[in-house]
Amino acid sequence: QRRHMLQWHAPISRFAVAVNRTAPPSPTPLGNAPSGFRGPFARWPRAADAVLAIAVFLAVVFLVDGPGDSIVTRPIGDVPITALLVYAVASAALYWRRRAPLAVLGVALVAWALTLGDSYSQIGGVAIIALYSAGRYATEDRWGQVGVAAAIAVVSIDLLNDPAPWGEAVFGGVVMFVAWYVGRRLRLRSERAAELLRGQAAEARRIVIEERTRIARELHDVVAHRVSLMTVQAGAAKAVAAKDPEGALRAMAAVEEAGRQALDELRHLLGVLRPETGLDGLGPQPGLADLPRLQFEC
Repeated sequence: QRRHMLQWHAPISRFAVAVNRTAPPSPTPLGNAPSGFRGPFARWPRAADAVLAIAVFLAVVFLVDGPGDSIVTRPIGDVPITALLVYAVASAALYWRRRAPLAVLGVALVAWALTLGDSYSQIGGVAIIALYSAGRYATEDRWGQVGVAAAIAVVSIDLLNDPAPWGEAVFGGVVMFVAWYVGRRLRLRSERAAELLRGQAAEARRIVIEERTRIARELHDVVAHRVSLMTVQAGAAKAVAAKDPEGALRAMAAVEEAGRQALDELRHLLGVLRPETGLDGLGPQPGLADLPRLQFEC
């Protein structure tokens, strides 16, 4: 009997080791290590985007370039109504920069183009944010590259009406490209990390399934041996029942004991091989032993 117990205890131990090896690491207690920092744009994306849109609108309306590369404020009365409407539309579009980044980029570039040629062309910052959002959240790089080219063209046209050196046009084009490229690199890095996690989870599931199958096959052999023993003993009891009733009773007692051991092994087997049921609510129903807990919950 001890030999049979060891036969199925070994594969179960190997299965437990395999599950522990493939399971994800447990979270570190808060007292031992600080948790990863998550900024407001990750914790509250919609609220953060709304605040960003409002802040950009206020900056575009009230902040302008002053003498000597300084930034000065201007009264809202100095801004025409049409310019205010364009600023409002371009800034409000940033609220949807995660869900429709290419559309937001198009709105920002069109709004910037509409204000070219006057002193109210202040939407370059909106275009930079839109380019970053297109690289970060848009999955089609081709349209992002088109947006970068369009932004560089708008920068060049804007400087045609301004006696600024062409070095500023080159710098502006580089800033537009870098904004889109940084967003794109962050998106690709997050996609690679997510793909790596999916691959690790799939590999863990495959290893657990293979180990489960192997354990089921080995334990089937153990239980089959027990049932075969019961069959032989029952046949022996039937053969000697008429001549040796005491021997037949002993054989039937051995059959009963073997049956109990086989049931115990089967219960343990099902407990090991049963998938986790905590998420779908399909686990065993409560029994009499759970009655006090059920009364407390009610």
